[in-house]
Amino acid sequence: MEPFEGVSDLSISTPRPQKRKRGSQHTTTKGISKKRPNIQSSGAFSCFSLGGDDVDIPRRSKFNDARKEEVRGIRRRGACLRCRLLKRACSGEDPCKTCLAAARAAAGSRALMWMECIRPSFQVMNIFDRGTKHPDLGHIQRIMDDLLNDDVSLDFHIPFALNVDAASAHLASWLTDDESRSTFSVVGVFSCSTNTNLLENALDPTLAKDLRLFVHLTTHLYTTDMQGGYREYSDEEIQAVRDFVGQRLLLTLDVLLRPSELEATVEKLGKLKALFLLILGTTVGMRYTCPEVSQPHPL
Repeated sequence: MEPFEGVSDLSISTPRPQKRKRGSQHTTTKGISKKRPNIQSSGAFSCFSLGGDDVDIPRRSKFNDARKEEVRGIRRRGACLRCRLLKRACSGEDPCKTCLAAARAAAGSRALMWMECIRPSFQVMNIFDRGTKHPDLGHIQRIMDDLLNDDVSLDFHIPFALNVDAASAHLASWLTDDESRSTFSVVGVFSCSTNTNLLENALDPTLAKDLRLFVHLTTHLYTTDMQGGYREYSDEEIQAVRDFVGQRLLLTLDVLLRPSELEATVEKLGKLKALFLLILGTTVGMRYTCPEVSQPHPL
């Protein structure tokens, strides 16, 4: 028998090369981690330059006690109106350095400018804290309680309802309308208990009482030329009470008129109307406090 007899048409084939699966090349390097550069932090508050070098931050030197007190006083007084508009640091003098430089630059010029160094703060314009010796606080409080038990009798009819809305609307028209004839006294309104009833619900009741005493005692000192006293109290005692309530009114107004304080108010319109009455009454009292007032005013 010959070799391979009985095997007909037997073909011997060689295995074909298999195609490489896609991604097989990536699978070989999948487990190898890439090397990342080691980044070291140079500090949370460190500055850097384009060259990569650290930059030293300039630090302000510490103030001594005298300088700290000076800065404290400037912040307490606040910046003047010109420095606030120009967003500059106010030096705190009266006038400040910025206003003084503006006045010198405008000297001889026809440009219309305001030259005053204005500080929009009631505390800065406070004329009641003069450093004079006053009776103790307890004695002042006893006089205030005694005077508040009494009331001022009015010889006219109040032409508006006793609420903040009606009073603010009527007094606002009284300020703007020059032709209308006044049939009432603003001083009388703010000097009697009506003022307290108007403001004690909208504002702090203490403010309403302070305003009532302030207007009443100020006009009394003005009309009597600070002679003869008031009831059983001397002129010095009455002036001490007037200065005390006047200073407290001005300091409180500075706080109440801050934008943050006004924005935090829930009933904004009612609060603004009450503040208008408070400012108007304080202005009326200040009008009779000024020494240059020599003629009676129709208020």
